[in-house]
Amino acid sequence: MIPLFSEQWMADLKNEWNSAPQVFEPLRKASFSSRVGYGFIGEPQPRGVLVIEHGMATSTLSGISSSEVDWDLRATEDNWKSWIENGFSLYNLGIAFATHQLQFQKGDYAQMLKNPLLSRPFVRHFELFENIQTYQTNSGLLYRLGLKKKKGVIESDNSGQRSGLDLFEAIQAHITWKARFQNAINGESKEVFSPEEVCVDTGCELGKWIHSPFSNIFHDQPHFENLKNTHAEFHKIAGDIVIKIQSNSGESLDQSIDEFNRISRVLIRDLHQLAKFM
Repeated sequence: MIPLFSEQWMADLKNEWNSAPQVFEPLRKASFSSRVGYGFIGEPQPRGVLVIEHGMATSTLSGISSSEVDWDLRATEDNWKSWIENGFSLYNLGIAFATHQLQFQKGDYAQMLKNPLLSRPFVRHFELFENIQTYQTNSGLLYRLGLKKKKGVIESDNSGQRSGLDLFEAIQAHITWKARFQNAINGESKEVFSPEEVCVDTGCELGKWIHSPFSNIFHDQPHFENLKNTHAEFHKIAGDIVIKIQSNSGESLDQSIDEFNRISRVLIRDLHQLAKFM
C-alpha cells in the first residue's frame, strides 16, 4: 500500500487528476493555477503538494512550507482514512467543514465555493483519492471491481459517467433525527426535546451542513433555498408539537404531526432535487 500523501501517492493523484475531465476541464476554463497542499493537522508543513497549471496537474512537491502553497488542506490521518474508505460525499464534506475536521490552513475556501467553475471540480477531486491504493481495505479498488457500491453517488448515466453526488447521508441524518424526536414524543425513549432547542434549525446534523460555508456551492440554486426554508419550517413545527404536548393541547396535535410528516417528505424531495445539481 502507498503511504498517504507520499511522493508516490501524490504522483498517482496527479495521474488520476489528469484522467478526470470532470475535474480538470472546468478548472482549465477558469485558468486555474495553484499549489495545493495536503497533510495532517498539527504538522508544520503539508506532506505533499500538487501543482496545477491552467487546470492540469503538472508536478508534485514535498518538503515545502505552508507559506509556499496557495491551498493547505489538513485533517487527522484517521479522518482522511475514514473518508477514503467510506467515500467522499457532498454531505460528509460539508459536515467536515462545519466541524473543522477538514481545515483550510491556507486558501479562501468560502470564496472558492461560490464559484461553480472551482467548487464543483473541488468536490469531485476528493473522489480521486479513492482510486489510489492507500490502505489494505481500500474501497476504491472494490468500487472499480464492482464489488461495492459507492455510498453517496448517483447511478451512472448511459455514457458510463457519474451523473452526480447523491445526498444519501443528508437524507439519513434527517430520518435519524426525526425518528429520535418521534420516539421521544411518543414516550418510547427518555430523550428530552425542549421547544427552544427543537425550533432552532442549526441544532441537528443536517442543519449544521445547511448552514456551513460548504453550502455556498449551492448559493445560486433555487432548490437549496427551498431546502433551507423547508428545513427551518420542519423544526418550527417540531417546536410547536413539543409545546402542544407540554400544554396538553391534544385538539390540534394530530394536525401538527400530519404537517410535520408532510414537511419531512418535502425535505427529502428537496435533497434529491439538489443532488441533481452536482
